[in-house]
Amino acid sequence: NPYPALKGIYGGQQIVAMEDRPMVNAGVFYAQNIREGDGAAWVLRELSRRIHLFMFQPEAVAWYVPWAKAPFFANVDEQTLMNDCVRSAIANVTSYAQATAGWEVKRHN
Repeated sequence: NPYPALKGIYGGQQIVAMEDRPMVNAGVFYAQNIREGDGAAWVLRELSRRIHLFMFQPEAVAWYVPWAKAPFFANVDEQTLMNDCVRSAIANVTSYAQATAGWEVKRHN
């Protein structure tokens, strides 16, 4: 039962995620105490937006990575998408470096 830990020692955290160096694993995470306007709310909303955008409009990859060519590879990697969202929130810049651009670089090299 993880709830005693989530509500106890991690009770002040908004997003509790498995570590996957260098950042987090999007496959398993827990969200709590999130309110509109919180950085955590932005991360989760932006993650959802990116997943849905790239899943249903894969050509959108080229909107953010102009040199990317179809068929696109970087469209549904939720883990690196979450890491880019976390990175964007921490640095206060919009980043598509790891998920979108990174996978397209690997694909074209």
